[in-house]
Amino acid sequence: PLSIQILFQILGREDMWPPQAAMCAGWMIKFNTIGDAILIWRQARRLAQRRSVNIIFNIDFQCMAQPSRSEAPLALEDRAVSADFLVHFARAKCIDTSQTTESVMTRHVKPETLELECSYAHLANYWVDSAGRNAVGRSDFFVSHCWSDTFYSLVEQIINFGIQEPETNKLRYWIDIFAINQHNVGAHTELPNIPQVIRSSRAVLLTMNPWSQPMVLGRVWCLWEILEAVNSRKHLYPTMPGVEEQRFIETMQKDPRHIDA
Repeated sequence: PLSIQILFQILGREDMWPPQAAMCAGWMIKFNTIGDAILIWRQARRLAQRRSVNIIFNIDFQCMAQPSRSEAPLALEDRAVSADFLVHFARAKCIDTSQTTESVMTRHVKPETLELECSYAHLANYWVDSAGRNAVGRSDFFVSHCWSDTFYSLVEQIINFGIQEPETNKLRYWIDIFAINQHNVGAHTELPNIPQVIRSSRAVLLTMNPWSQPMVLGRVWCLWEILEAVNSRKHLYPTMPGVEEQRFIETMQKDPRHIDA
């Protein structure tokens, strides 16, 4: 099955890595949580020699109970998922790098929730990782993204954002394909409640892929989410895939005039 690989450019030497890093040939390091990987990445930044590290996340969740149709749905703002859950989901479903988010919804999310006609967050609400952390919780960041982008890109952009945040393992991201009941999107507990989710979140995360012409800025629905964030006085945080971030930096260094305001 697919393991999501994130390439970090770090500063470091082998003999100065913390003991919890499991080293092997080619600087391949295996961690159980994204938070562990980010901790190592932060600790290594102070060192002098630039290297590349492939970090493979080996994240497993255990289902503690089976949901039922009779249970009341979670409040919409309580259907956010962790980054660890996203990586686990991608690996468990063997999602390749070319599969769009829309395809993930139609191939996996909707069929697997058909029996209970619920949101995927309702199923994942009983999933707990090896450290006892729930996969689902109250939204910290509302994610505005485009379904035509790849799911891999979505996950990468969320992880890239999490690198900058303290206590990243505790963060929960509200993503519509998991939070909304795809069998009854127009119900009063679903899409109509999105403004409430934005108001209750700390901020809105904008997936800016590609950086030069972000898909989210060409979608009316995403523009409405941005408007709701502005009206709610929420910060908008851009995030982008590593390759796009590097291109953005290179463009800024060569000629900032190429960046339109």
